[in-house]
Amino acid sequence: MNRLLPYILFPFLLVCILYGQETVSDVDALINEALNEQFGEDLLDDPELRELLGENLLKEVAEEPKWDHDLKVRTGLGHGDNVLYGAYEQVGSGYFFASVDGLVFRLPEAGQANAYIYFYGERISYFEDVDPGQLYITQGQISQAWSETRQVGLMATHIFYDQVFDASADLDSFTSFGVSAHQVEVIPYLETYLSNDLHFKAEFLMGGAYYEDSYEDSRNMGGRLTLRKKLRELSRLETVISRDSRRYREKNPRDADGYSLDGLLRFNFNEASVRWLKSAAKPEGWAFSSKLSYLEQEDNASGYYDYSRVRFKQSASRSISNWEATLSVGFTRYDYSVRNADFSGSDKLWRKGIESVVNLKRTLNDRAAFFFDGQFEHNRSNAAENIYDARRIVVGVEWGI
Repeated sequence: MNRLLPYILFPFLLVCILYGQETVSDVDALINEALNEQFGEDLLDDPELRELLGENLLKEVAEEPKWDHDLKVRTGLGHGDNVLYGAYEQVGSGYFFASVDGLVFRLPEAGQANAYIYFYGERISYFEDVDPGQLYITQGQISQAWSETRQVGLMATHIFYDQVFDASADLDSFTSFGVSAHQVEVIPYLETYLSNDLHFKAEFLMGGAYYEDSYEDSRNMGGRLTLRKKLRELSRLETVISRDSRRYREKNPRDADGYSLDGLLRFNFNEASVRWLKSAAKPEGWAFSSKLSYLEQEDNASGYYDYSRVRFKQSASRSISNWEATLSVGFTRYDYSVRNADFSGSDKLWRKGIESVVNLKRTLNDRAAFFFDGQFEHNRSNAAENIYDARRIVVGVEWGI
């Protein structure tokens, strides 16, 4: 069950993205971007769940199907040199970190429904005059075999976040503002196993985002197609194509100069990605993951919000004796087709960033482990409000319950 940790570390990365600096008008796009990046694929699809739980446990469950659970609690102390991830207001602060995550699951006999419920909660309390950050995630899934090679299922996700952003890029005063919102998503799906180790999945997406300020409220609907191919015994290749449409309840579109227009804003997202994964050949072996994605966003007006995004992420992990280590490096670039970098110039806005994350864990006994997480972001752009660096570290203890 300890192998569950690398897959549930994504909320830590999500928080790092959500804390990132962005202009007020882009907050909704930023948040949804981060959520789509983390939840664009199943949090725990069946092949990954089986890999995480291990063959020994699967054999026990197959003999006597039952509900089981895994629960972990983390507490620690951290420090960030730019906790608002701001270009103008850079605040360094220590903080107290606490989180709880758990998985309740059932792997059934043939013909029975498979189900799990995953939950995660996190709070960061800063020592300086910065509002605390909170993140709560709940996801549930149930699937039922339709035949020997097909199954249908339903997945639902709810996320609540209360985070702090840098607002100094848009406001006259050098201040920060908070974002508090609920995001929900429901995904019915059909998947089938084809010949030659091919796995196909079709999903229908529907959901919405509901903010404390209703001006940012939106609803979305779309679809996603996934094709997974087993290459060798321990590696697989996965391609994903998705389209999502988002409609705002109150927010207006903008003209090419950024001024408000009549009507309601709508976005269309088109994304394609390819991911390669290789599992460790032995308990102390290396595991790798590489992902390349391309996304285009289009609005229903002047194209002020239109951009293309290229993202690449490489990660490697290994377990040695009582140690587990993961290193991730990512590169992202945005190019805007209409929006200028500033009001007086004609150069189109672009921004790019490099992010590296290190996660270390040392097992202390059957229930406890020491952990260290570190992150570094390097962001550059032809607009001053998007230029910043930020570092974070946190150390603490993890308890299994």
